[in-house]
Order: sequence, then C-alpha cells, then structure tokens
Amino acid sequence: MNRGRRGEKIFSTGHFMTIEKSFEIEEEAKSIFTDTLPLTWLKRKQTPDFYVDYFVEVDKEREPSGVVFGVQLKGTRKLSTTKKHVKFSMKVKHLKYYFDNARQPIFLVVIDVVHRKGYWVFIQQYIKEVLNLSNWRELIKTTIKIPIQNLLNDIDSFHEAIHNSEKYMRELRPSSVHSAAMALQKEWNSLEPRSKVDVSYKDSTTNVNVVMPEENQSFIFTRHGDSEILLKKYTDLMERGRRVQFKKDEIELFGSPLLEMIKKKFSRFELEISNRSEGEVFISAIDSGGNEIGPQYRVDGEIVYARKEIRFECTKKSLPLKINLIFSFEDRDHLKEENMVANVEYFFNDDVWENKPIRQIQYFDALNFIFKSVKNSNKVKFVFESEGKSLTMGYASMLLNEDAFNYFVGYFDLIEKIQFITKSLDINPKYRAKYDYSKTEVQGIYATYSLIKKGEIQIDATSITPKISIPNEGLVEFEKTGHKKGEAAKIDSSEFPFKLFGERVDLGPVRYIYTNADVIVTKQEENNFLKIQGIEGTKLIIQRIFD
Repeated sequence: MNRGRRGEKIFSTGHFMTIEKSFEIEEEAKSIFTDTLPLTWLKRKQTPDFYVDYFVEVDKEREPSGVVFGVQLKGTRKLSTTKKHVKFSMKVKHLKYYFDNARQPIFLVVIDVVHRKGYWVFIQQYIKEVLNLSNWRELIKTTIKIPIQNLLNDIDSFHEAIHNSEKYMRELRPSSVHSAAMALQKEWNSLEPRSKVDVSYKDSTTNVNVVMPEENQSFIFTRHGDSEILLKKYTDLMERGRRVQFKKDEIELFGSPLLEMIKKKFSRFELEISNRSEGEVFISAIDSGGNEIGPQYRVDGEIVYARKEIRFECTKKSLPLKINLIFSFEDRDHLKEENMVANVEYFFNDDVWENKPIRQIQYFDALNFIFKSVKNSNKVKFVFESEGKSLTMGYASMLLNEDAFNYFVGYFDLIEKIQFITKSLDINPKYRAKYDYSKTEVQGIYATYSLIKKGEIQIDATSITPKISIPNEGLVEFEKTGHKKGEAAKIDSSEFPFKLFGERVDLGPVRYIYTNADVIVTKQEENNFLKIQGIEGTKLIIQRIFD
C-alpha cells in the first residue's frame, strides 16, 4: 500500500490509483459539518485528531464568547436508524477518555453524507445517564443511541444544548470550576482590599459582583450620552445604591484598578456602590391608636445605605416569608421621620417547612398573627436594627397587594384549622410544600374544624336527594317534627372521614339528622335504604358522638 499526502490512503491497481472510500466519507462529513454551523463560530481542527476532531467556540454578538465544546465527528453512507434513534457504534476506550478525562463538553456528531444531515449527542451526559446503567466499561465497543430529533441544522436547539452542557460539566467537575473562581476572586480582591469581589459561574456565564465602601468610591465615573436609560442607570447606581448592569461602551472608569480590570475583561458587568451591614428588621402589626399588638416577626439580612435610599434585603434561608423593604428619601435627614412609607417586596417559599410536623413549623404563629392583625388594622410597622441599635422605622399600609394578601390570610387560616384538628386528634402529620388542596378537601377540613369546635354543624339541604344504605342498627329512629311535610331521620355513622395533605383521616363517629325532609324507607334483607328528598326548610345537622 502506498500513501499520498498525509492522511490519504492510496491503493495501486495496475496503472491506476484510487482514494479509499473511508477518506472520501470523512472529507464529506467535514464539509457538511463546517457548512452547517454558523460562520461566526470558530471551528478549530485538531491535528493530530486523537479522540477529538474539532474544538468549536460559539460567538456572542459576533465576538468570541469563551464557550467551547469538543466534537468527535463521524461520517457514514449507511445510517442505522430506528423510529426514535440514530445508532452508532463507538470504541469504549474513547468513551472512557471523554467521561474520565475530558474537561470540556464533547459532542458526538454523526453525519449522514448521503442525505447531508447531521445528528448530535452530548456524550458525557449520555454516558452518565444512559451507559452508566450498564456494564459498558467491560466492553470493547458499545452502541450510542442519538435521539433522532437532535438535528445539527436546528442551530437554536444545538446552541441551547451547548450552553446547558457547560453547566453540566461544571457540576460533573465541580472542584476545577470552584478553584478557578476562587483564584480569580483572590486576584481581584487584592487590587482593592476594602472592596468585596465575588466570582461565580451560572448558566455558562461568569458573574462578578463588586461592592465598594464609600471611601473607595473616589474613582471618576462618566457616562456616554444623555439618554433616559443611562440617566436612570446612573441615578440607581450613584444615588440609590442599586446593582446596575452596564455595557462596557456605556461608561468610562478611571482611578479604580479593580473596575478598570473588570471593564477591560467583560463586555457586560454589574456595579453596586453602597454601604452594607448586617442587620435585622422587626415587623409588627399596630392598632388604630398606633400601639403594637401581638408578636414581632424578625427577619435577618443586610441593610444597604445610599444617598437617597435605605434598603433591607432578607438573607436568612429558613424563613418561609422573606421580605425586602425599600425606603426612598431626598437626603439622609429624612431617616429621622417616623412616617416613612416602605415599598415592600415579598417572596414566599414553604419548601423550608417540607416534611416538618405540621404543629411545629417555624414562624407560623407570628406570621399568622401579623396577617390577621393587618387585616383588621391595615397597617404594619417596620423597625431596622444593626448591632443592637435602632436605625429607623417606617410603615406600610399592607404587606402585599390585595389579591396576594387575601390569599395568604386564607392560606394561614387553613393551616391554623389543620393544626387545631391535629392537636384535637393527637396526630401530627408532615407538612407538604406546594401542596394543591382540592375544593372538596378544603370543605372537609373546615367542616371537621367546626365539628370539633362546636360539636355540631348545620347545612342547608333544601335540594338534597341522597340514597343511603345502612344496617338496621344504624337507623336510630324516625320521629315527627311537627311539620306536616316530612319527618326527621337520625342516622349514626361510625366514622367521619376527611383528608389532610391527601391522606385519609377519621374524626370518629357522628350522627346525621335530616329535618323536615321526605324520607322513603325500603328494606332488603338486613339493610335499610333511605331516600331523602329535601324540601323547603330541610336542614342537615351533623353531630359528634362521644363514647
């Protein structure tokens, strides 16, 4: 066998030479692959191409983005397919390399050179979630099944998969990502030690947050243009201490090595110029006379000072209801005023109560009381404290908007009813976060609460038409009620079932009394069948029976 140019296999047959078909297929696959991807993506052919044929960097606004993925490219004239998959055989030693050693995401791309179509699969994810369920490491080759909808020419889907693959690889190799972030964070914090720099990675993006104390805010800041958008950004940053995102061509920064470095490295970045300190806010309801009533709801967090704004940002993860407060003013002298009105942001997450005994969920009593008190007084008092010192206070007419407020009042009332029931029955089921109560379940909880609280409940049964099958001993009696239109039927039941978080619970024996109803009794062997026709004035009375 002779060889032509490097990589070409040439066979001598008499006086003629032919290029091997595998080389021809390989070249066609390369052509289709590079032609299908966007022109702005940088395709770097690997030489030699051990295990990886290309490294490709996607663009962001026609500039290199730093998002890089590897490609193992395979071409074929005889594509093996099923209704759902493209099947391709690969050497296990290659797969071991991708999963055990490769730091960048690797995509297997199979090109059907006959129909000029490409199919892709993110190989490390496939190995972890599919192959790892089998003994693939003991094999020489194994078959990769590529979802047939993973078309290379669907660039939007492929692009999304590439970005998701970066996050996947960071979770697969967390130590290297964390180390890189810590190294960068250490380097930048050294430029201005009194500033605080946090570096993190999320969704294929490097996030750099910078908080600068006032004494470090001596740099020169200029904005390009006088548009309303830039003016608002400037005001939010310099006057209100907000975190603001800028494009690098929107501002100029001089005199701060840290900010100059960040602006040089990133096309977009966020800045915050404010003073922060640990603190807490105490929330309480007040009556019409301005007196504080009930318990306080304490929220830990950070207090942020700026020239024209003071904010409280909740940081405690164990709180089900997190509240952020914003007080705006023209200058800091207004902090002394006790009639300041807060803008309130709220975040409710009952995941912190998941699987906790329903009667021991944290902060419920304080929250429930405050919402009920606010419903009556329609006013809430906030007191800011830091290092044990009261800083300022303010008021809000309502914690939330009206719809959200009414929802929480109803929700906390339902939980309170459940706690009362479980205490009465001496049970303590586990709380289920994000539970979706059905209308029937809510009605059952309220009916059970009333039965326990009052001993009986009455329901209008004018249009009721039940047919009830009961044993002889369950039929207590029929008695004249004095109404000519009907009789009253008393029926005992050994149980009164209802549901808590989808689980069946039994209150115990009850008696049903239908008053002023037409009752038809038929007997069949040992059973009585009652057909009750409600008429005007018919009531259903349910009473608890105690042993």
